[in-house]
Amino acid sequence: MSTQSAVISSTATQTSSVRSTSTQGYFHAEQFYPKHIYPKRICPGLFHAEYGHAKHAYSKLSRAKHVDIQCWFFCCYIHVHRFISQHRHIKCKLSTSSRTSSSATSSTSPAFPPWSCDPSGIVIRQQTSGSSTVQSLSKVNITTGNATLVKQSVGTGATIDAMGYNVLDNYVYAALGTTPGSLLRIASNGDSQTLGSLGLTAAVNTGDVDENGYLWAAAGGKQWWQFDVRPGSATFGQTVASGTAAAPQYPIQDWVYAPNAALASTGQQACCLYALGYDDPLQLGVIKYNTYLQQFNRTSKAWTTLFSYGNLAGTILGGKSVWGATYAADDGFIYSSENTSGELWRFSLGSAKAQKMSTGPFPNNDGARCIKAVGL
Repeated sequence: MSTQSAVISSTATQTSSVRSTSTQGYFHAEQFYPKHIYPKRICPGLFHAEYGHAKHAYSKLSRAKHVDIQCWFFCCYIHVHRFISQHRHIKCKLSTSSRTSSSATSSTSPAFPPWSCDPSGIVIRQQTSGSSTVQSLSKVNITTGNATLVKQSVGTGATIDAMGYNVLDNYVYAALGTTPGSLLRIASNGDSQTLGSLGLTAAVNTGDVDENGYLWAAAGGKQWWQFDVRPGSATFGQTVASGTAAAPQYPIQDWVYAPNAALASTGQQACCLYALGYDDPLQLGVIKYNTYLQQFNRTSKAWTTLFSYGNLAGTILGGKSVWGATYAADDGFIYSSENTSGELWRFSLGSAKAQKMSTGPFPNNDGARCIKAVGL
C-alpha cells in the first residue's frame, strides 16, 4: 500500500480496497506534530484540517514523499480514544495528491451532510406520486406545524419507519422496507445510505434512538429490537438484543426517548421509552377515542400505562385517535401528530394534560427529533 492510498473509514460499515496490516506507507505522527500532543503511535494515512495557516506543520508535511498537503496538520485515530476526547476541536479528513480507487465514502463528507441539533422535528410521509409511492422528508416546527420540504423522495420508495435521531453523529436512522428490512441512514439534504439488513421478522412501526446511540424498534410494541448505531462501534448496524414483550395495553404507532431535562419535573424515569396509545373500538366493542401515555422499560421490557388524556382528536366520522410522528422536547412534554386529522398536540409527561398546537400539515407520518435540542 502506498502513502497515496491510505484510507481510514469513518464508520464501522465502511470498507476500503486499500487496507494493509503492515507499516509500509504509514507515518509516525510525532514526525509532523508536537510530541506532547500526539501519542507515539503509527498513524495510517495523512489527514489534514479543512482550514488553517500553520506554516511549520505545512512545510513538514509537504516534504513528505508523494504527498501534496493542502492545509496545515493531520491527525489519526488508532486506538487513541483519550486523544480524541481531549482534542475534539480537531476535524480531519484524508488528503493525498493521488490514491487508488476505494469503496470508502465518509458519512460526514459535504456530500452527505449531518443534521444540526435544532428544535425542528424531522418528519417522513408516504405519498403517492403518479403511479409511484414516494417517501417525502420535511422539517416541521412542532409548535406551529409549519413545515419545509427537504426532499420529495427519500430512499427506494419502500416504507420508511421506526425513525430516530442519533445525537452521537447527527444522522437520522430508520428501517427501510418491511421484512427483513434494511438500516437506512438519512442526511440533512435527504440523501440516504442503505447500511445492511436488519434481519426483522415483523414489520416495525415504532422507533427512536436513545442517548447511548441505540435504535430501538418495535412491531406494535410487542416484538422489539435494539440496534447499534454508535459511530465506530465494532457492532455498528447489528442487533445487540431482541425479544418479545407483553403487548402494551393500548395500540401504539411510535415511541420516543425523552431526555433527562424533559423528565426532571415530571416524576418519570429515563429508563423508559414513551408512547401514546389509543382506544381501538374494534377491540373494545365500544365507541371510545381516548389517548393514553404508556412507557416501555428498556431494562425489564415491560409496559406500564400511566394515565389517560381523554378524547382529544377522535370522532365518530374520523375514527380513533392514532398518534404517528412523535417528538420529545426539553420542556417536560412530548409532541405528536394524529394520523387521521394531521392535528399536532402537546402531551405532558407528568400529568394528564394535553393541548392542541396546530392543525398540522402531515397525517400518516413518522418523525424524529434531536433529544439535545434546546427550546422549541
